[in-house]
Amino acid sequence: MGPTVITDMSDATKARLAVGRMIRDARWYRGLTQAQLAKRLKTTQSYVSVLEAGKRNLTVSNLVKVGLALGHDLKIEFE
Repeated sequence: MGPTVITDMSDATKARLAVGRMIRDARWYRGLTQAQLAKRLKTTQSYVSVLEAGKRNLTVSNLVKVGLALGHDLKIEFE
């Protein structure tokens, strides 16, 4: 699947879902359970589940924490 392109505020839901899928895929790639990722983030498994489902807006700070916990840097691009 290609990148999610956000062109207006009505696309915010698509963006949350795309970020959630990226978190889930990175977690699976690392062979981690939601509980193991939650422990790295010092949070709960249910919070990780909500993030992966795209039901929660992430702050940039929390997105960086998730990325680091999964061994990734955060890259944001504007076109």
